[in-house]
Amino acid sequence: MCVSSRLKRYATSQTITLEDKNVKAYTSKNIMNICVLSNNDCIMDDDGRRYVILDVSPHRQVIPNCDTPRNKANVDFWTEVRTCFNDEVGHAFYCYLMEVDTSTYRPQNFPVTQAKLDSYAKRLESHETFLKYSYVLRKAELKTSVGELYEEYLSYCRGNGVLKPLTKIDMGKKLKEIGIDSYKSNDKLKIKVSAEALQELAKSHNWIHETDEYYDAESTSQKTELPDPNGLDFGISCEHIDNDEITRRLSEREKECNELKEEHERMRLELEELRKWKADNTPKPKEEPKKKKSIISLIDDSDGEGENVDILENKIAKAMKAK
Repeated sequence: MCVSSRLKRYATSQTITLEDKNVKAYTSKNIMNICVLSNNDCIMDDDGRRYVILDVSPHRQVIPNCDTPRNKANVDFWTEVRTCFNDEVGHAFYCYLMEVDTSTYRPQNFPVTQAKLDSYAKRLESHETFLKYSYVLRKAELKTSVGELYEEYLSYCRGNGVLKPLTKIDMGKKLKEIGIDSYKSNDKLKIKVSAEALQELAKSHNWIHETDEYYDAESTSQKTELPDPNGLDFGISCEHIDNDEITRRLSEREKECNELKEEHERMRLELEELRKWKADNTPKPKEEPKKKKSIISLIDDSDGEGENVDILENKIAKAMKAK
């Protein structure tokens, strides 16, 4: 980012500070013209008006250690070009440039090359990419409240790795800058922009790239096979449906869940009633009648030797009476 800031200062400042080695710095008029040649994406804000990005054709690229006919032809081409690097050719090129009429030249009317359009597409801010992929490419109307739109924006940032999303206040300012204003209705701030207006907005701010693809409900229904509702992977596909469809499906799932809970509770109560009824109607096991001791067992239970004969006779009489 420091490279971008320094180049911006050199491009816009009327004066420039110069300093020779071991010599005191001094200020001079800025007459710099800067040409940046790099294979790296080093300038982070080259989508602005200060940079003219030229398309470079790769068909003359020389690949080292390559013996293909095309590569050999490219080597011969650059060898011939190299022979033109002399003072005579340089003076002729300088004279040609000095003869170009620049009286009607306007710096802001720079050519919009494909490389410049690529730069616009790569440098979109988080709120711009959110609107582009959530509404513009879906050809959807922006009709919601400011709060709901911001929550949707935060969800988009979490899902796409945006570490520093805009605050709600900053997002409101950014939307006003691109022409999206809010209005008050029923004590709420709301936003309403038609799909056509969003398309014009995206084109005027160079949001659309040649690699972008538009899709709508009809095209997605024809090209995309929806998962089996009875399958394990069935869910709500947020790629091809709008917020109303998501809300409808969620309400259906919630209704099904409540019905299952009610059915589960009904079956639980029936099971408890069944268990209670079974416990109340189970007959108790009958007690086996006690076996009456025979006279012989009475005699065996007695001490035999030391017991009185009268007592023994009484026991026998009681036993006979019991029978």
